[in-house]
Amino acid sequence: GLEPKKLEEKFEARFLGRGISYFAQSDVSSYAGKNVVVLGGGNCACYAADYLAEYVEHITMVHSNNFLKAVRSLKSRIESNPKISIMWNSELSELFGIDKVEKIKLTNLITGQHTWIDTTAVFVYVGRIPPSEILHMGIQTDEKGFVVTDEYMRTSVPGIYAAGDIRSKQIRQIATAVSDGMIAAINAERDLG
Repeated sequence: GLEPKKLEEKFEARFLGRGISYFAQSDVSSYAGKNVVVLGGGNCACYAADYLAEYVEHITMVHSNNFLKAVRSLKSRIESNPKISIMWNSELSELFGIDKVEKIKLTNLITGQHTWIDTTAVFVYVGRIPPSEILHMGIQTDEKGFVVTDEYMRTSVPGIYAAGDIRSKQIRQIATAVSDGMIAAINAERDLG
């Protein structure tokens, strides 16, 4: 599987678990009825915002582009939800709080203008990356760190197979992961049995 891409900011580690989260579903009870921020504009960020909208007071989505990169039906739900506003062409530049997240500073990437938002949580959905442990296993990866396999799901290391989102491929969906898993299982049994 993949792990959430980090922001690589100093405040990230300081506020992890105290306002910064990578999993909306597991942390939603702490923020029910409050204002939160979702960073990102892809499918995962939109699914998180759609889910959170059932529980929180208001969501501000912060996206570095001027359009959402989600599937059409999800994009439509986000853009029409009165509990969700979107800050386009923006990024998180600073985060403030004493014991927990209280306020964030956003920077517009086009104008350079700064906006301050009061919030109790920042849910980070700026991408997913393969776990770094793969690099230490000697398995061949592509330039982004995804595992390179052949059509039988074999990696460059004999006896190790890869399936699902961790593979270097065009589409990362449940259907393709299930297919990869079946191919890997059949070929592992043939090769090792």
